[in-house]
Parts: sequence; structure tokens; C-alpha cells
Amino acid sequence: MTLKFPVPDRRLDAQLKALPLELVPERDLWSGIAAEIGRSATRSPAPVQRGAPRATFAIAAGMAIAVFGGLIGWEAARQQRPAPASVALSETLAAPRMAKYVATRELMEATYHQRVGLLAPTTRLRIERDLRIVRQAIADIRRALAGDPDSRVLSELLASTSQQELDIYAAVATGTAQLPPRDRT
Repeated sequence: MTLKFPVPDRRLDAQLKALPLELVPERDLWSGIAAEIGRSATRSPAPVQRGAPRATFAIAAGMAIAVFGGLIGWEAARQQRPAPASVALSETLAAPRMAKYVATRELMEATYHQRVGLLAPTTRLRIERDLRIVRQAIADIRRALAGDPDSRVLSELLASTSQQELDIYAAVATGTAQLPPRDRT
């Protein structure tokens, strides 16, 4: 794979060199900053919010799931491109990675199905509609790839669209981490 880097814009370089290296404010700002620091030091500290570490953990976990899912989606799309005969060994080595992607995707989808019912009905309907659109796009791209298996554009489009599906699963999982069970009435 050959990486292509953009040609630097010489005009932009010239404009950047023309900028001043130091900016002097029109008025002295430090006196106002020092006064505000003095006022905030005399106030009582803000109350500690309970649950903030849990929410932070949920957000971090969601981001980790999204990143991991993206890597798996990218790998899955990469595996769908046919490789030359000289790379047959790498194809046999890729099979476990594809199996890992499928298992992870199934786990994320199961978590999605467990938690989507916790959302407000209008939110749930919107997410389900968006997920149907993404799944239809994935099916369309796969059909197109069947006709043009060497298309790098289609392979990359499949990877990014598959990532969107995983992002929806992750968003529902993290977005419902703090929600109590809903009545199904």
C-alpha cells in the first residue's frame, strides 16, 4: 500500500511566516484574572457530584468499544478484498481475525438489543430507523463488491459503513448505562 501525502501549499507557508511571532494584548488582563482567582478562593468549594466517575467510566468504555469496533470493521472490510495468490498464507492467518470480528459484532448487537428498550420510544424508533438504513447500505455495498471485488472505494465504504453500525450499538450501550429499567407499557 502506497501512502500519498498532499503537496504543501507554498502560499500558506508564506502567509504563516508573515504572522507576528508575539501578540501583545490591547490591555492588561492579569489584574482581572487575579481578582477572579481571589474571589473564587473565598467561596465554598462546589459540592461533589456523586455518579460522575461512573458516567466518566461509561463514556470511556463506550469510546473504547467504538474504537475497537472501528478496528474490527476496518479489518473485516480489508479481508473482503481479494488478495493475490502470493498472499494465500496471510488469508489463512486472517480467518481467526474475521471470526473475532464476527464474535465481537454479535456481542455488541446482543447488548444493543438488551438496552434499546431502555430508551424513550421516540428515541428508540429513530435509532432503529437509522440502523435499518445503515444495514441496507451495508447490504448494497456487499452486492456492489460482489460485482467489483477489487474496488478499493467499495471496500473502504464497507468498512466505514460497518463502523457506523458498530457506533450505533456502542452509543446505545453507553447511553443507557445509567438508565433504570423502563416500564414496557
